[in-house]
Amino acid sequence: MRMRSLVAAAVLAVCANAPAVCGQVKASEGNSRPSTQSNKPPPPPRNPPKYAKQAPNPVEELRRFQSLAPEQREKELAKLPPARREHVEQQLDRLDKLPPEQRERQFRQLELMNKLTPERKAVVRDEMQRLAALPPRERRQQIYNDEFKQKFSPDEQELIHTRFPKM
Repeated sequence: MRMRSLVAAAVLAVCANAPAVCGQVKASEGNSRPSTQSNKPPPPPRNPPKYAKQAPNPVEELRRFQSLAPEQREKELAKLPPARREHVEQQLDRLDKLPPEQRERQFRQLELMNKLTPERKAVVRDEMQRLAALPPRERRQQIYNDEFKQKFSPDEQELIHTRFPKM
């Protein structure tokens, strides 16, 4: 049975490569017939598949809402589903109360967090909660040790450091 499998695999391999080999042999014999094979990639499909509409980047969405005039902001917010609208309004209210430099820091943190995979977001959030429960001196030791630097990427470290700015 094993021998049959090997023979079948060999036959399949030869058959799969036969057109390419035959084309090479004919071309090398000086046959004037043009090769049917081409090195060109196939043309793109005429009607590319339509993909599902991607969810907007939350940071870009917040920045866009932030820059709108109040009446325009209300119009745009009215287009959102109720739960999403409420969430965005809460975030905008919080951001509106911040000075510009703190607002930019918040946007930076949101951008960094948005780049992370869901798994890494969970790890970073867990670490922030764990560190928040520690006394400041112990927290400082944890944040600046080598194990911490190996466990978290530079972006993740930045997120955690900005959560505890007095470290």
